[in-house]
Amino acid sequence: MFDAIVFEPLRDMMLRVAHFVPTLFLALAILIVGYVLAHAIEKLLTKVLRMIEFDKVMDKMGLVHILKVGEVKQKPSELIGLLTYSVLMITTLVMSVKVFGLTAVSGMLDSVLSFIPNVIAGVLVLTVGMLIAKVVSALVFIAANIAAWRMIAYASGQVDHAPGMRR
Repeated sequence: MFDAIVFEPLRDMMLRVAHFVPTLFLALAILIVGYVLAHAIEKLLTKVLRMIEFDKVMDKMGLVHILKVGEVKQKPSELIGLLTYSVLMITTLVMSVKVFGLTAVSGMLDSVLSFIPNVIAGVLVLTVGMLIAKVVSALVFIAANIAAWRMIAYASGQVDHAPGMRR
């Protein structure tokens, strides 16, 4: 009777701990490997973007100016590396949480991951919009100068003073 009251719950608890320890080590291994890989990929991607002079291209497009206005201190290549690192770490967290079988947390992290393509699409639309605005501004400026419309030429020139708009 005493065995059933004291030792059986203790034995059950020890068995649960024994089954949980390998799962814990597996989750920790996933986190460690994911961190190392994410960090290495971040550094490699940043280095490749610097080698192809990505920052200079973004500076010519006016993105560096927009980042400075927004008080972002990283260069565009570092920013892309950091975003890549963040996505890889969220993916690593999803994998390690799934090892534990925590479906609610896993679902939340999956929804965060599924939102990232929307952010990337938004950035691309913003960049294309900036390029189109520069082209239209240049066309209006040229047309106004040809027609000698000083007021329109002045208004077109003012677009260059908008945040992120430079020729």
